[in-house]
Amino acid sequence: MDIAELLKYLLPALIVLACTYLTIRQFLIREEQKQRLDLAMGNQKIITPLRLAAFERIILFLERIQPSNLLIRVQDPGMSAKDFQRALLTTIRAEYEHNMSQQIYISDESWEAVKTAKESIVELINISAQRMTSDNKAIELSTYILQMMAQSDQNPVQDAIEKVKEEIEEIFK
Repeated sequence: MDIAELLKYLLPALIVLACTYLTIRQFLIREEQKQRLDLAMGNQKIITPLRLAAFERIILFLERIQPSNLLIRVQDPGMSAKDFQRALLTTIRAEYEHNMSQQIYISDESWEAVKTAKESIVELINISAQRMTSDNKAIELSTYILQMMAQSDQNPVQDAIEKVKEEIEEIFK
């Protein structure tokens, strides 16, 4: 009879304890989820402007190494073709190094497109410069580079810009 009496008090107490435990557990799980969501939203408010700034800088970099823009910006009328080649390559390297940190904010595919564009422009400049003699001037190298670009059916810089823009669109859908 003592066990029956004990179960009369113990069983309801155990049921109340189990219900309380499950209720508190659910509450704590919801609170943790809410805190994670709040943290993610807070991080998003910080990271989104940084990512946008990175995309802007990458697009600006690509526009600056576009031969039609680069040649005008770097050219000095008195330069030889070889000096002009060095100046162009130095400018591209400096721009690239200045923007390398932006790769943490963009996808690997977009960064590869940026690197490919840079390497293609460097290659175009070097191939064009090989066609020049020591007597050629910067303007002749510029003309040859622009002719080579016009003859090419691909524009790696424009391809990279489109890839970056696609990524931006994906983020803000």
